[in-house]
Amino acid sequence: MLLHALGGPHTVAVLAVVAVVAAGTAPAHASGIDDGNGNDTNPCDPGFHLVNDACQDVNECVLSVTGEITPPVCDPRTVCTNTMGSFECGPCPVNFQGDGKTGCVREPSLDVVDGSLIFHLDDTHDLAVRAISANGEKTTSLRSAVSAALANTEELSSTKVSVQVSLETLSTHVSNTVEDFGVQQSTLSTELGTVSQAVALVTNDFEDAALKLSNVSDKADTGHALAYALQEEILGLTSRLNNTDSEVQEALTLISELDQRVGDADDSLEMSVISLMLELSHTKAQLSSVQACALAGKVYDGGQCVPVCPHLGSCSDTTCNAASKGTVRFVNDVAQVCDGNDFTQIGATTTGISPVDPAESCQELKDLGYVTGVYYIGSGTQGHTRLCDLSGETGVDLGGDGTSEEDASRDCSRLSKYFGLDTGVYWLDIDGIVQRWECDTKTGALTPDGSSVDLAADSCDSIYNLYPDRADGVRWITAGLQTPFKVDCDQGWVKLKVSGSEFADNAWMFSYSTTNEWSKCGCGGCCSGSLESILENPRGSWRDGVVKSDQNYRYACEFYFDITYTSAGATLSSAQVLALTSNAKDPADRNFDMYTGSCDDDGGSYSNDRAGHWVGIQEHVGSGPYAVSDCTSGNNGCCRQNVGNNFDTFPLPIRACASINTGGGVVLWFTTSDLRLRARV
Repeated sequence: MLLHALGGPHTVAVLAVVAVVAAGTAPAHASGIDDGNGNDTNPCDPGFHLVNDACQDVNECVLSVTGEITPPVCDPRTVCTNTMGSFECGPCPVNFQGDGKTGCVREPSLDVVDGSLIFHLDDTHDLAVRAISANGEKTTSLRSAVSAALANTEELSSTKVSVQVSLETLSTHVSNTVEDFGVQQSTLSTELGTVSQAVALVTNDFEDAALKLSNVSDKADTGHALAYALQEEILGLTSRLNNTDSEVQEALTLISELDQRVGDADDSLEMSVISLMLELSHTKAQLSSVQACALAGKVYDGGQCVPVCPHLGSCSDTTCNAASKGTVRFVNDVAQVCDGNDFTQIGATTTGISPVDPAESCQELKDLGYVTGVYYIGSGTQGHTRLCDLSGETGVDLGGDGTSEEDASRDCSRLSKYFGLDTGVYWLDIDGIVQRWECDTKTGALTPDGSSVDLAADSCDSIYNLYPDRADGVRWITAGLQTPFKVDCDQGWVKLKVSGSEFADNAWMFSYSTTNEWSKCGCGGCCSGSLESILENPRGSWRDGVVKSDQNYRYACEFYFDITYTSAGATLSSAQVLALTSNAKDPADRNFDMYTGSCDDDGGSYSNDRAGHWVGIQEHVGSGPYAVSDCTSGNNGCCRQNVGNNFDTFPLPIRACASINTGGGVVLWFTTSDLRLRARV
């Protein structure tokens, strides 16, 4: 019975690691550079790795199976389940102690089931017999049972030997089985990884097929709609075609009627021509009579020549008063006109009408009864054309035609009506100041010259193009903004002054330490000349600049600093700087360049794990990431790089930062602190 139990069949449980793949892509946790608010700047969080510039989950379970992670993250006897950014290990199997992460260890007992007897190794490694009966179970140490049997009979000796042989055979079998399990587990794990990859590929193919099927469905719907629209159009054309015959017949009828009307019109025109020819002949005859009478100093009354006076509506005895104003008469063969008070000989005065007989003022013409118009005003025989407004109680001189400083106009809105001039640039007298202005000769609107807040111009450039004689100095401009602001203009350019730092007028310097500073490499102008050649008015501890703090800012902005600009004695706002630079990106629109220089960065760079030394410039006014300007100088070397057009206010940065990750340091500088910008609108 004992030998039968040890030699009976065994049931073997195979343990396999099942990798449960959690699909999805983890969000990126690194923003590139710390924006000064303490944001994490590591490329990826633990449990994620960088794939195609995005942080994705690491599947520790699959990588353990394929051997890319050693040793495996879970005990091979347990189930490994992947989670987002981590993993979980299942419990150890029966007869094993521990857990999946620390390892599973076989318990000090082994049960073999055969009928009603269970054999196992107890804690003292003695083989025990546990009898199962209806009354419960009873466990007896095999050692004590065998000892008792040996005391009573010689047969137990041979039984003990058989038991030992069976136990040795069982131990060998178990050991071999465990080794086979390990080999089978490794094979199954490898196959499982392959199956997981195949499942992922099939999933992608299925998603692509679903997307294509959706596109085909959309195109089919579009095709149906087009076919329906085409069918409707064909029906409409068919209907129009059916109406064509009747329309053509109506058109033929109209043409016939038109032919008849044209014929009638030709007959009428012929009669009209004959009538006009007769009338013209009669008029020519009358003209001959008029000419004959005129030669005799008389007028033709339609039948004969008669004296002039009766036909002018007045004779020599006619009185002049307000009621007869404008009446003409002849006295002693001299034509006279009534001005409301008395008769004045026509042509007797040329005051204001001839340049050699100018009026002294518009008021004189008003007194002579003239009406508003252009006259000659001056003294002696030198008169200048002037527009006189004689509509009021006094005569008002509105100036000349504006074509010269001497003939400046006082009212641009009348240049079109009285001088026939189009909109353009003219000399205008405004409040006693004579200047050239572009004006609308019909409305009188002036193009601003920036001389006041009410006459704010678009830009210094627009002022210079229209008014070069007064384009320099402090001017008011808008630069596209609603509120005008003052700037210093110089022949179309805006003159600015950069704020600089406490160490130089045009530069900002940052060092690792006072004994390992940015200037130790001697990178004057970068790689030639002296350090002083790139700095304006160096002062204080300029060789050190700002020294790095003890905090670890590696890979992130360490120092933040603002850059301001002044013009016409005022500091420009961020909005004004943005407006001035919006159309001034070309190198030809400025008189300066900007550089960043690096000293002794040990070959580190921003593009390589954000190491080395670099300067970042805020991309958007008041917010946003920092655009990095960086070059690699190497060990105790130096380099420089142009600041690129990768921020909104280029070429005028407003807020910047610096990062120092090894010895030496970094510097940002303008080639001059006196800036000139051609800001067009």
